[in-house]
Amino acid sequence: MRAQILGTLAALLCSAGMAHGASDRAPVPALMPLPAQISPGSGAFTVEAGTALVIADDASVRQVAHYFGDLLFRTRGFRPAIVQADGAAPPKKAIQFTLQNTAATAESYRLDISSQGIVLIAGDRAGLFYGAITLWQLLSADAAPTQSIRVAGVSIADQPRLRWRGLTLDSARQFQSIEFIKRFIDTMALHKLNVLQWHLADDQAWRLELRRFPQLTAVNGIGTKFYTQLQVADIVAYAAERNVTVVPSFGMPGHASAMITAYPQLAAGAETRDLLNADEGTFVFIGDVINEAAQLFPGACINLGSADFPFERWRSAPKIQARMRELGYTSERQLHDYFVKRIVALGAGRGRRIIGWDQLADAGLPVLSSRGLDGALAAVAAGHDVVVSSLNLLDFNHKQSSDIGEPPGNDAVVRLEDVYAFDPAPAALPAEDLQRLIGVHANVWTDFVRSEVEMDVIAFPRGAALAEIGWSPASQQRWASFVNRLVPQMRRYDKLGIRYSDALFRVAIIPRGGASSSRIGIELSRQASSGEIRYTLNGTEPTARSPVYMDLLEVKAPATIKAATFLDAIPLSSTVTLQVDDAALAASTISN
Repeated sequence: MRAQILGTLAALLCSAGMAHGASDRAPVPALMPLPAQISPGSGAFTVEAGTALVIADDASVRQVAHYFGDLLFRTRGFRPAIVQADGAAPPKKAIQFTLQNTAATAESYRLDISSQGIVLIAGDRAGLFYGAITLWQLLSADAAPTQSIRVAGVSIADQPRLRWRGLTLDSARQFQSIEFIKRFIDTMALHKLNVLQWHLADDQAWRLELRRFPQLTAVNGIGTKFYTQLQVADIVAYAAERNVTVVPSFGMPGHASAMITAYPQLAAGAETRDLLNADEGTFVFIGDVINEAAQLFPGACINLGSADFPFERWRSAPKIQARMRELGYTSERQLHDYFVKRIVALGAGRGRRIIGWDQLADAGLPVLSSRGLDGALAAVAAGHDVVVSSLNLLDFNHKQSSDIGEPPGNDAVVRLEDVYAFDPAPAALPAEDLQRLIGVHANVWTDFVRSEVEMDVIAFPRGAALAEIGWSPASQQRWASFVNRLVPQMRRYDKLGIRYSDALFRVAIIPRGGASSSRIGIELSRQASSGEIRYTLNGTEPTARSPVYMDLLEVKAPATIKAATFLDAIPLSSTVTLQVDDAALAASTISN
């Protein structure tokens, strides 16, 4: 029911044939992330079950065509017939997916819709894949099942703003099922996110089967759950089909408790059993880990960096101090740089680029900057390529609102709008700096997470905001437009079974103190200004006919307040509830 409601609203908000940029007030297509260039076309085209989807005899194109057809079937109830061209002229009134050798940017594509048909052209498979997702979004702004979809003429020329658009999935602290990880990758792909950093080892546990070191998973820190090499190969292949590169992540030389529990000889000392030493045997061990990981993960990068290494704790380890004297170092930071350079060389010897967090920049590595743009620019000034992240804004273990009903998380609130406002590559920077700001990355840490459902809820739709700031030109990013386009995106989430947060539209019921011995002031608010808040005081569900909230309410106990956000008589959020009773008044405390 909710999917049908949202789909109806999407049709009211968005028009697939309108141009972006012609006017700030002009409707924009229900696309997310917003393409680089959109121009209105002429006429319209009707897609139905009998429409031919014409492809060449190419396995990668066929794979994209089937992916597109599956998405359309799951959201609208039908799929076009895939037809191989075999060199003959394509049928009229058809959809064409074509790979052409062009000089276009990687991941770019061109999509043209007219009364004569639909043509999608790209220079690589990734571009064709993303163009297919854009076409699917144009065809799925409405939720209603149908056997015929009329789409307005439009021309789209699209390419990504940044080449790395990533999310970290923390499986070290909380283990997730293979099914969940695949769904997570699916959701990333639908937003044109292309890097999954899979955090597989930390203090809490080592989650990756390594045949050279079976004890790593035999004495797992949290239970005995881990991913076998066959499961990893399955995940990596699944991600590759969706243009997602999997980057494995292992904490070292800090956050190494799980490693040291399995192999105590790696410890820096008796009092530092979460920090690795810098002995030759440790580097042999790490080299073997890299070697086996490189066989499992064909991508160019492996993350072997800790974001917050405690140099002072190495200072108290006799083994570390002895090693420093042996190497002629006078500071723990020098030894850390030595450690990093050794593992970089080990990675290079196995054809892998070692990356990590901020402190690795001191040793000359490309980094993910957890310190936002300031940290990123410091690394750029040192000549490094940087993927911009932020502990304050792009760690999704922060709560999305201060509502009592929020999933557990860091109490510092990071709203959807906060993520959208983050600019990883400001246009005012010099061109040479912008060339080194290669991506943007957010993190789904699982310190507070209790379930896979909560992982989806903390990741999306903030992941949609991340995708737009990483893909769409900064000049075209408009918060109000994003909010409007989020409505049909939520409808797609519902259709595909993607769990997500409605914190943007969800009402907060805030007690403002007793107006008298039997009354209390109540404020209703929400993050987005879209729509209107409607409420009831008798415990019934609010509807489009319920009173509209205008100003502070004076509520007499007993009462049950229920509220939700509506737009054009259609609900945008779940209902929230607050009980007002005599006991709550007496205690001057009210809770959901």
